Amino acid sequence: MSTPDIDAPSVTHRAAVIAQGRLVHTASMLATFACLLGLVGAGAAKQPVEGVVMAFLACAVLLGVAETYLAVRVGFDAALFARLGQGMTLEALDVSLLELALLPPERQDAPLTRRLQGFLRLMSGQAGATVLQYILIAMGAVRVVF
Repeated sequence: MSTPDIDAPSVTHRAAVIAQGRLVHTASMLATFACLLGLVGAGAAKQPVEGVVMAFLACAVLLGVAETYLAVRVGFDAALFARLGQGMTLEALDVSLLELALLPPERQDAPLTRRLQGFLRLMSGQAGATVLQYILIAMGAVRVVF
């Protein structure tokens, strides 16, 4: 597997797309922080806040935690793709990941296209968690207003 099935510029471009996960993570962290403030504020409020609204906020915080995990994975993968775009071979990458116990031996010779698909699934999960956070926040806001 000395020649990758995708050329270096293509890998570099995909790494740049995956690196955009930082923007998604920033949006998620803003939502998570706002929900945490809402939960703390609801606890200190003179009027009780509906349990449903509290549940929406708590679920949004949990989604923020899940998104943070995915953001770490996406960032790591983006860095790996950047290295591949700079000329690192898949064999060298696999050896490093095996030494760090970050790659199961049975997945050692996975083609680059399959790795890209996996990384893009991570990014989709990250974006999905963030979108769900904002949907929960909107549902909570609607519940409070109406």
